[in-house]
Amino acid sequence: MPKPSLEVTRRRATGEIDKLFDALHLSANSDTRLRSHIAEMALIRLASILEISIAEISYKICCGASYLDGTEPKIFEKYRSMAAARTAMLGKDRKKMRQSLKWNRSKEIRDSVCFVIDKSDAFIKTTENHGATISEIFTVRNYAAHRSQSSRTHYKKVVKNIYGTDRLIPLSNFLLSSKLVSKPNIDRYLASSNALIKSYVKYDK
Repeated sequence: MPKPSLEVTRRRATGEIDKLFDALHLSANSDTRLRSHIAEMALIRLASILEISIAEISYKICCGASYLDGTEPKIFEKYRSMAAARTAMLGKDRKKMRQSLKWNRSKEIRDSVCFVIDKSDAFIKTTENHGATISEIFTVRNYAAHRSQSSRTHYKKVVKNIYGTDRLIPLSNFLLSSKLVSKPNIDRYLASSNALIKSYVKYDK
C-alpha cells in the first residue's frame, strides 16, 4: 500500500487559496457591497481550507507520510488509515474519549495530536510558530460567520492589535482597506495561509 502524500494535500490547499486570490482580483472593480461580500466569503472559505488541510496533514503523518523535504515525522505509532489515525487522536491514552478534534487554535491542534505526534516534531513546531496567525484568522472568521456578541468582542481585540484603536472597524473595511497596513488584511490572510500550509508539509519552493 503506497504511503499517503503530503504533496497532494499541499497542491489542493494552495490551489483552493489561489482561487480565492483570483476571486478577489476579479471583484476589484465591483461595487463596494459586492466586493465586501466576496471578501467575507473568501475568509470563511479560507478558514475551512485550513481546518481540513491541517487535519489531513496530521492524519497522513500518522499513516507514514514523509515531509516534502524527505525527512520523516516523529510519531509514536504508524496507522493503516487516516480514519484509524483520527480514532487514535480521539482516544489513545486519554482518560476520556473525545467527541471531536479541533484545528482552529494552536492549543487545540496540539491537544488533538499530543498522543500520536511527538512534541519535538516539525508539525508541532509549525503549529506553535504560526499560532498567532491561526488564531487571528479564525477569530475574524468567527465574527464574519456569526456576528455574535462574543465574536464581536474578540474581533475588536484583533482590530486593536493591528490598528491600536478600540473602535469597531466595519469588517468590509478591515478586510479590504490598505490604509495603515502594508496590504489589505484579506490578502495577508491568504498569503499567510499559503505559507502556513507549505511550512506544515516542509515545502520550500
